[in-house]
Amino acid sequence: MSSVALAVSELVLGPGESDGPYRYLLGNEQWLLVLSGRPTLRHLDGVEVLEPGDLVAFGEGPSGAHEVRCDTDGPARVLVLTTSQRPFVEVRPDTNERLVHE
Repeated sequence: MSSVALAVSELVLGPGESDGPYRYLLGNEQWLLVLSGRPTLRHLDGVEVLEPGDLVAFGEGPSGAHEVRCDTDGPARVLVLTTSQRPFVEVRPDTNERLVHE
């Protein structure tokens, strides 16, 4: 049985803030759990508002492209779990950037 290391981080997004640019990962996957607030999720199929308790998976590659932002007057608190395989590549489709994380 093989094991996979996970990195866990809690993000608090204030009004108008995002978790970074629209992106996807090559070599890692991510999951997002909404703890409080109503964050807006941009993904491959469009935009949707999430609710507390929502869990979203972002697979590896273009189908997992996403950006999370806070478009409300109050903060949004989310938990992000990421597989932590190294190296991995972050691709930002809006700017055509590729970043290698070693």
